[in-house]
Amino acid sequence: MESTFNKFGTAHADTSDRVIDWDEVVTDSRKEYVLLQPGKYPFKVTNFERRQYHGSEKMPPCPQAVVTVAIDGGEQGEGSAVVNFFLTERQKWKLAQFFVSIGILEKGGTGRMDWTKVVGATGMCELDNREYKDNKYNEIKKWLAPESHEQKSSAGYKAGTF
Repeated sequence: MESTFNKFGTAHADTSDRVIDWDEVVTDSRKEYVLLQPGKYPFKVTNFERRQYHGSEKMPPCPQAVVTVAIDGGEQGEGSAVVNFFLTERQKWKLAQFFVSIGILEKGGTGRMDWTKVVGATGMCELDNREYKDNKYNEIKKWLAPESHEQKSSAGYKAGTF
């Protein structure tokens, strides 16, 4: 029975990638990575993916949300950050902080995570820099509650806009 299935080749989980020809035209569409100074910034969620985390010594196998945000660095330019949310009991505080920041959950409140409203949502975050393999990256240190947004409003930020 095994030899029958081998003739079909190896299964690939990711079916979203398209195979291209050797002489196909390609475009370098990457943007220059902007490393922002640590501070408080407005952000907009630009992408959300559902994944399955296979586990580690510190984290059990669990659903994983990968969220990409564009960060308005003003004169520094537009930065970005990718955040991994692990759907475990111990990580509920981080998930709640994120949903409060984008206005889906009230500060101190309880509610269901509505992932359908994540892409396009805006909020404020506290940003830091992280070093990994001799490269520095933008890392969101904290998601800020909407009432904290008013501290930044004098710099041109208005809650709910980006």
